[in-house]
Amino acid sequence: MTTRPACGTLGIPAAGTAAEASRPRARRACRGRRQIRRTVSAIAVLGVATVGWETAARRGGNLFFPPPSAIAAWIHDHWLTGPPSRLYLGDAFLADTSASLTRTLSAWAIAAVLGTILGLLLGQSRIAFDLANPVLQFARATPPVIVIPVLFFLFGIGAPLQMALIIIGTIWPVLLNTVAGARAVDPELLDSVRILRVSRRQRLLHVVVPAAAPAIFTGLRISLGLSLVLMVVSELYAATDGIGYALLDAQRSFDLTGMWAWIAVIALIGNLGNAALSAVERQALARHRPTDLDQQEA
Repeated sequence: MTTRPACGTLGIPAAGTAAEASRPRARRACRGRRQIRRTVSAIAVLGVATVGWETAARRGGNLFFPPPSAIAAWIHDHWLTGPPSRLYLGDAFLADTSASLTRTLSAWAIAAVLGTILGLLLGQSRIAFDLANPVLQFARATPPVIVIPVLFFLFGIGAPLQMALIIIGTIWPVLLNTVAGARAVDPELLDSVRILRVSRRQRLLHVVVPAAAPAIFTGLRISLGLSLVLMVVSELYAATDGIGYALLDAQRSFDLTGMWAWIAVIALIGNLGNAALSAVERQALARHRPTDLDQQEA
């Protein structure tokens, strides 16, 4: 009969156990169980919150706050009208969500690439950073929605305006975090690679980028959440389709249950996007972060 290894507080085999002899495998098992416990706990909390919402909504009887069961029924009647090959999703739902996600992810990707490249360049040059910093701070502090009237004149109503607004609003977290990460690289490490006559390209790819990667991913996660906000804002003002436009249409027609259904979709997209980016971050930084086992041995 096999027994599960005892896990320490850091999710690794406790000292003196039989599993300590095969630490890598036991560590993965402990982490897997810890992840399962976290997932079960999160589902339990979500379930309790849903039941509380359902109970409070039914007791309150407020039309502006429908219960989750009413929202689920609305989703079934309006969105789950398609064939099984499309997971029963209807044409209207797919059209609005695909339009929004295509514009948002495209604009976010452009902002991420531009912000990372400019951030690495500015982070490598003290003079360039000192010259550009006042402009960067001024632009960062300017609310993106303020430029909507200007974008109206430049692009009119449509996807170019929406993408431009998202790019303008989401580039700054990536750029500034990248600059901070590049400037925080250990000077002694940079001096060492210069002494070894490592080329500028190799120094950037193999020293600066790995060292700045945690800060870069922090900026990417912030900008991803901000891109959803700007997606909705841009579609409220300058769109003929998309999630924000459908949300506004539901509000104008006093379809409050439909409005809450779209709010739930936005929340779901945000959580899925954050989870996907977190998974990419863990894989990308796995080689550069000390493991729990290393920390305990240290």
